Amino acid sequence: MSWLLHNFIADMPGPVFLLLYLLVIAAVVAASSISIRTADQTRGMETPQIPPKLDPYELAYLRGGENEVTRAAIASLIEREFLQIAEQKSGRTKSKRIGRTSTSMAGQIDPVESRVLDWAGFPALPSEIFRPNGLSSRVAAVCAGYHVAKCGTGPAHDLDPVDSREHHDDRGRSRV
Repeated sequence: MSWLLHNFIADMPGPVFLLLYLLVIAAVVAASSISIRTADQTRGMETPQIPPKLDPYELAYLRGGENEVTRAAIASLIEREFLQIAEQKSGRTKSKRIGRTSTSMAGQIDPVESRVLDWAGFPALPSEIFRPNGLSSRVAAVCAGYHVAKCGTGPAHDLDPVDSREHHDDRGRSRV
C-alpha cells in the first residue's frame, strides 16, 4: 500500500526527469498540431482575392451593422469638415453636439454621407444619433446592399439596395 503514496517523479534522477518532461512536451505539440489541421476547414482552399476597390462603408457594416456605418460616415464627414463637434456648456455640465458646418458640398459625396448630411436632427448629441428612428435608421436603407453581401451572395457594390431586397430573402439567398 505504500506504493500508492510514493511519488515516483520526485525520486527520478535529473536526466530521466528531463527526458520525461521533453516527451510530454513533444506529445502535447503533436496533439495540438493534429487538432489544428483537422479543425481547419479552409486548408485545401485557395486564398480569396481582395476586391480591387474596398468600400469603407461595406467594411463598417460587416464590423457592426448600420450603427458602425453611421459612425464611419460621421467620422469621414468630420474629417472633411462637412460636420463639426461643438462643445456647449449649460451650468456645470458640458455636452458635445455634432452639427453641420458652412462648408460647401464641393467634392464627391457618397450616398451614405448624403443621408447623414440630409438628416434633420443636427445639431445632435451622439446618443441621439443612435436612437430608434434616428440617423442610423436613415442609413439602414443604403445598407440593404451591404446586408446581401454579408450573407454571402456577392459584392454589395454590384447590387442596388432596392433590388437586393426584392430578389433576396432575409438570409441573402436568391428567390426563384
